[in-house]
Amino acid sequence: MDSPAPAPQSRRKRSARQRLVLVALLFALAVVGLEGVLRLRSWKRFGTSQPRIADAYLGDVEGYSLLAPIPGASLDGELVSIHINSMGFRGEEFPFAKQPGELRIACVGGSTTFCAEASHDSRTWPARLQAQLRERYPERDIRVINAGVPGYRIEHSLRNLRERVLPLRPDVVVLYHAHNDIIEDSRAVAVTEGLADANDPEPTFSERLADTSMLYMLLSKNLAVRFGNRGPTVIRRKLDHLPLDVHEPFVATLDEIHAEVRAHGARLVLATFSTKVRPDQSPDEQRANADIAAIYMPWISIPCLNLAMDRYNAAILAYAEQHDLPIAPVRDAIPADGDHFADYIHLTDKGCERMASAVGACLVESGVLAARDDVPRATGD
Repeated sequence: MDSPAPAPQSRRKRSARQRLVLVALLFALAVVGLEGVLRLRSWKRFGTSQPRIADAYLGDVEGYSLLAPIPGASLDGELVSIHINSMGFRGEEFPFAKQPGELRIACVGGSTTFCAEASHDSRTWPARLQAQLRERYPERDIRVINAGVPGYRIEHSLRNLRERVLPLRPDVVVLYHAHNDIIEDSRAVAVTEGLADANDPEPTFSERLADTSMLYMLLSKNLAVRFGNRGPTVIRRKLDHLPLDVHEPFVATLDEIHAEVRAHGARLVLATFSTKVRPDQSPDEQRANADIAAIYMPWISIPCLNLAMDRYNAAILAYAEQHDLPIAPVRDAIPADGDHFADYIHLTDKGCERMASAVGACLVESGVLAARDDVPRATGD
């Protein structure tokens, strides 16, 4: 006996479910396809298909407790070329032992010293500093070491100095820091006021997804930039003040760095910090120039961001004056435009050239480039 035909309502339900499954399948295929296209584009432009490009050259290094550039890591794309030498520093190989008559300058800081946005190792500001100084002093053997590590705060650079940099016996250490410390110190204030969550050692679901999917990572970043700098009242209240002593931990660590550098007979040189956001810009210009500040510090207003930069730069200047240290006035030496900044803190090739010129002028005018081979490795200034 033949089975009865399905009722019209049952057929409609089955048809609706089939359409829903088909739509879900097509959506999944579109997402997978777009993910593949983005990864292929990233490989072509940056030399890696990883969602976080830094994962291709930063990692755990044996004998060192912090993330650091991986010796031998290499990225070659249309937009950037990054090579980590066998000692874990960006750029060309050089011998561990300092050569007779060689003047070594170590540039220490975070991503703004490592300069992943520069098109080539030779275009970073430490590399351009070396090129400029060698051109000025062709008879001198001058080597500049790029000891910047993305994500480092000044406390991390202290450990970097002790364990990786000072054993290379640099004569001069140039320190360029402020931004990453402002992130951490302003977050602490924002947490007390309920404007930010405390740091959680466990990554969130969103962070895990961003580590896995380039599509999700790009979407989340662009949404944060698009809606994060609209002012303190659009999405949520933002931090609009800072304690007067907010920079004291930064200065305390700076003092430790100074002591370490002196103990090794080297000279410390400081630089003020430069950003694409400037107080004299219009509100619209500041919002546009702040771009990725909305990712790094979604809890802070742009006026407060300017205030923080003023506070930390003033502290750097005051410390340099108090201890008679050379200071490179970098903050206003780099034009605040897209030709010189890749985003609100990272420099393009042109920005790196300006940065190198400002630091180089400071080194020349301060006299720290005087030949030091016949100078005892003293523990004082």
